[in-house]
Amino acid sequence: MDSQTIQALRADLVQALDTAGFAINTTYGYTPHITLAYLPQGTPLPDVRLPNIAATLDHVWCCIGDHRYAYPLGKLATVDRAALAIDVARRLKAELLCAVEL
Repeated sequence: MDSQTIQALRADLVQALDTAGFAINTTYGYTPHITLAYLPQGTPLPDVRLPNIAATLDHVWCCIGDHRYAYPLGKLATVDRAALAIDVARRLKAELLCAVEL
């Protein structure tokens, strides 16, 4: 998937996380993807071949531990990327603070 808008959203998220005090790993770039499954360590990868299909993605999900936050996109070009990124950073910081307090 090649999308300048998704790359811009990621850049906004990285900036918001950096501003919130999170260390950002810049070793690798970002490749938009969809996770099909998490396999136990040592499990051979199945040979999955998916046809090219047109798809409309209407939400971005932020998953922190067992918590899931959905952000409706509508038309991605009209989303306030900075506000979405700041909200994700705020939720992540709150989640980490809760984990430290336990």
